[in-house]
Amino acid sequence: MKHIPRTLEVQRTMNREQLAQRVKMGDHLDLPREVEHAGVFSQRAWAVRAATELTGLGYRTSVARRGFKFELLVHHLSTLDDETVEHFVDEVYEVMERNHGAYSGWGGPFARE
Repeated sequence: MKHIPRTLEVQRTMNREQLAQRVKMGDHLDLPREVEHAGVFSQRAWAVRAATELTGLGYRTSVARRGFKFELLVHHLSTLDDETVEHFVDEVYEVMERNHGAYSGWGGPFARE
């Protein structure tokens, strides 16, 4: 994922837009699927600290060097109803921000019955 800095309010707007587009394209938001979040950190220690905190909250994480930055990938299985998306985005965003990172966004495959 390409890093584009954004505020939580901008991310929430993007969440709503993504969910509306998914519904139009036939995604069944009530079906669980693998969701991935990404964030960028300038120091490995900050990325590792965020990863540790998110792992404690039940997410799977990995940290990798990307040029002069460190990328934190966060994975979990989830449905994509409005409340669930708002909760997991707020949670992951806040952990990354608190640890000097920048949240890049989330994605996941479409689920069709």
